[in-house]
Amino acid sequence: MKIIRSMLLVLLCNQSLHAQHPVVQTILEEIQLDSLVNFVEQLTGGKPVVINGQSHTIHSRQYQKPGNEIAFQFMKQELHRYGYAIDSFKFSAGGKNLFAIKTGYEYPDRWLMLGAHYDNLPLTTVAPGADDNASGCAAVLEAGRVLSGYEFPYTIVLALWDEEEPGLLGSTAHMHRVGMKGEKLAGYINLDMIAWDGNNDSVADLHVKQIHHSDALKNKVVYCNSVYNLQVTLNIVDPGFYYSDQFPFWENGYSAIAINEHYLQDLNPHYHSASDVMSHFNMPYFLRNTKLGIATLAELAVDMEADYGITEEAYDLVKIYPNPFNGQITFRAITKNERIQQIVIVDYTGQQLFEGTYNNKSVVLTDQNYLKNGVYLVTISTSNGTYVRKIIKF
Repeated sequence: MKIIRSMLLVLLCNQSLHAQHPVVQTILEEIQLDSLVNFVEQLTGGKPVVINGQSHTIHSRQYQKPGNEIAFQFMKQELHRYGYAIDSFKFSAGGKNLFAIKTGYEYPDRWLMLGAHYDNLPLTTVAPGADDNASGCAAVLEAGRVLSGYEFPYTIVLALWDEEEPGLLGSTAHMHRVGMKGEKLAGYINLDMIAWDGNNDSVADLHVKQIHHSDALKNKVVYCNSVYNLQVTLNIVDPGFYYSDQFPFWENGYSAIAINEHYLQDLNPHYHSASDVMSHFNMPYFLRNTKLGIATLAELAVDMEADYGITEEAYDLVKIYPNPFNGQITFRAITKNERIQQIVIVDYTGQQLFEGTYNNKSVVLTDQNYLKNGVYLVTISTSNGTYVRKIIKF
């Protein structure tokens, strides 16, 4: 009993605010350079793609070329295969945005977005567009692959924009659509040219503008880079540049940041040319930037408050909501194969008030007449471990 009371006191009084989130760390460990390279090869013509049993080679993703539609269909097929709900939006004669949606189990109307544009230049028959921007697209597809086995309280949207090169047309059209649908977009992370590091200094630009919570979103990127030891040297650009798909978000008052290679000091000399091929990539740099974008998205998706703060409960592999509660409380395992096996509730004296045995991903308790209003200690045993948390009934 003394041990239980001591644990409850610690839970009430102590928070760990600067630690790796175990779910995010696991996600980062699953990101593979081989997978990123495979996506880039497929998007740049180095490997054929198979769509509905038919083999195709993408020679160019320029919006006037057949490869643009092939790239769209290939990415749509991949994201659907990973289990995402698919949405698309045709905004011009040939322009289509692609969205892969993973609905949040607690806040389905709060959206977090990670995106990249998939069209490219130059206007030639063969235009690989490896760095610009198959690199960003590969990172988004890799996010789709590794996040598919997890559940999050907030909705995740993976966006692939068309017609960025003619003037941010796809993302601008989406902003008009968001206004019509009234979506609660909490933040957008843009990835555009993330694989060139010619001088091997690991510098990446982090573009931000003082609009809504964009500065807090920037701080989350800096936090992830430090806490997960990603070893990217961040160059903060404030106000951020206007020539990629984060800009329409800023123009419409939404929180957004962009991660890209060091444009002013180390711009890819093969940019917008037929020689923009994967052999020029700095592979460790490409992997680090990919991890930085996905880590930021995952950190926010597991626990996001209005100011992108971190709470004590963010560090559980089991989510409890609502908490405080009245009438119904849900316990949900959020890692891939975890199942809740037992729930035990005790009061502050250590007296056991409830015990239940399960083998479920999610458990809902609906009748807590045995609990008066107050603070309780709950022990949740799962297939992967045991978690102890406070719950509050009011």
